[in-house]
Amino acid sequence: MSTPSSLGRHGPVPGESNAVEWETRCDLAACYRLVDHYGWSDLFGTHISLRVPGTEHFLLNPYGMLFGEITASSLIKGNYSPPCAAGRSLNHWVYESQRS
Repeated sequence: MSTPSSLGRHGPVPGESNAVEWETRCDLAACYRLVDHYGWSDLFGTHISLRVPGTEHFLLNPYGMLFGEITASSLIKGNYSPPCAAGRSLNHWVYESQRS
C-alpha cells in the first residue's frame, strides 16, 4: 500500500503519482462517473482519454471495466510516442496537436 506524498486539490496524492497526474486522474474518473450517471456510456466498448499535462502520457480506462466502476487509481497510463498501444489513432493526433 502506498503512502500519500503530498496534498493535491483532490486530497492526498499517492506515492506513485505526482500532483498534476493525480489531479488529471481524479478529473477523468469523475468524467467517467458522470457519463455513466447520465446514461451516456455504452457499457465497455469505448473509452474517454485525457492527456496528462506536460507529459507524453495519456490516461484511459482498462478494457472491460464499466464506466461506473472507474476510479482514479484504476485508470491506465499510456504514451503517444511510438511504439504505443494506441498506434496512430485519432487520439494520437489530437494529443500531438495539444503539445506545448
